[in-house]
Amino acid sequence: MNIRVFAKRYAEGFIGYCRQTIGEQRGVDDLVRIKGIIAANPEFGDFLKSSRIIAQEKRELVDKVFGHVVAEQTRQFLKLLIDKGHIRFLSEIAECALKLHRMGHVSEGVLRTSVPLSRDTISLIKATLEKKFGKKMELSIQIDPALLGGIQVEMDNMVIDGSVRRRLEELKEKLMSIKVA
Repeated sequence: MNIRVFAKRYAEGFIGYCRQTIGEQRGVDDLVRIKGIIAANPEFGDFLKSSRIIAQEKRELVDKVFGHVVAEQTRQFLKLLIDKGHIRFLSEIAECALKLHRMGHVSEGVLRTSVPLSRDTISLIKATLEKKFGKKMELSIQIDPALLGGIQVEMDNMVIDGSVRRRLEELKEKLMSIKVA
């Protein structure tokens, strides 16, 4: 099985579990904290990954090291990884959980306009979109003279088209559908 698919499955499962217990943000923060601790102490990571050390000793060490650092639910997840022999993938799982968490709370989009907009106007558009969709927005700005005026926002497989060009096309369609007697 591909390591990315494997890590994504565990990350999705962990995030789902956290949503029901300690909260998604807390769980992701815990995993990132653990990943950092292991990265700063490679011997500790080697201990957890070692096949010569029994799972019970690893589980006890997890409780000693992380007992007051992370939530009990996160420690249970680490112990599950130890029991399944998958603790060596913790870094990939943590990265995947962080990406999934960000995807669920941050949307990337493209704001197209026919003329440059002021920072205040861009901030207002961004705030309006964040309020409407309940997510933080990361907008890249593109100047597109073909819009004639107005704006167009592309995000999450969706297009919000408030351009003059679109309005003119709609008007054209209406005029073409009118029957003249």
